[in-house]
Amino acid sequence: MAEGVVKVSIWVEPPQDHPTYEQIKNLIHDVSAAYSAEPFEPHATILGGISIDDSCPLETVKKKLQEVAAGLSPFELRTQDRGLSFFDTWNQNVLLLVEESAELLDAHLALLAAFRGQAAEDGPAFSPPSKCPHVSLLYGEH
Repeated sequence: MAEGVVKVSIWVEPPQDHPTYEQIKNLIHDVSAAYSAEPFEPHATILGGISIDDSCPLETVKKKLQEVAAGLSPFELRTQDRGLSFFDTWNQNVLLLVEESAELLDAHLALLAAFRGQAAEDGPAFSPPSKCPHVSLLYGEH
């Protein structure tokens, strides 16, 4: 990564007063404790790998994100049946795959257009190795 470049991801998080929030948070904490890993807040990454640098400063990223968010409605995420998956990568080690609802895809595609100039016809581009929307349960290589 070039010097002065920061990579960020855009997440969606369950509201803290939603019953699922505590369930997922507790699961993340339990799995993290079992593998001596750092726990983190429950979230699903909608788009990763966004560069903040001189050509796209933080204020530009914030403005684009606000513009996309203004065009979206709240939506729910549902995990896939038998959606528990494992990969040998730090950021997608243990995860629950999420159903690709129309609302989730709309958000993902709008972010791809805003940050990468990608047309909706090109389809989704979720991060490898899963290439699927997901909720991480464990970070690190275990």
